[in-house]
This record gives sequence, C-alpha cells and structure tokens, in this order.
Amino acid sequence: MIYVFLADGCEEIEALTPIDVLRRAKKDVKVVGVGKKTIVSSHNIRITCDAETTEVSPNEDIEAVILPRLFSFHSISFCSLDFMCY
Repeated sequence: MIYVFLADGCEEIEALTPIDVLRRAKKDVKVVGVGKKTIVSSHNIRITCDAETTEVSPNEDIEAVILPRLFSFHSISFCSLDFMCY
C-alpha cells in the first residue's frame, strides 16, 4: 500500500497528481488526512481522504509514503503521524 498524507494547506496539484498517476498504474493508494478526512488545500479546495491518521497503522504493508509539500508547514505536526516518529 502507498500512503499519501494530506494536511490543511497542502498544494493540491502536488497531492493529487501522484495519486492519479499511481492509481492509473493500478497501485494500491490510500489517501490519509492528518487529523480529519476532509482537507482544505492552499487554494480552498476540499479533498475527501480515504482515511484519517487514527485509522492507519505502522504494522500495515507500507510500500511507500508520500508527503506533499504544504503551503504552510505549520499546518501539520509530524507527531500526529505516530509511526513516522519512530
């Protein structure tokens, strides 16, 4: 599984392009919202994620993790991504 973590303030083109390309390539992609399922991008576009951080586990089969750049880096706390802090 490839995880794409999104947080409020993310750049939607940097978030959605890899999701689109990977899904077209028939890869398993799960879009994860940091702290909630509906994320608001830097241009106020609402993105509904497949899950939120509380619903994923570091014990799952992780093939890759994608963290798109944020418009405002302060909108994400990496401590909320518990398994990223190991």
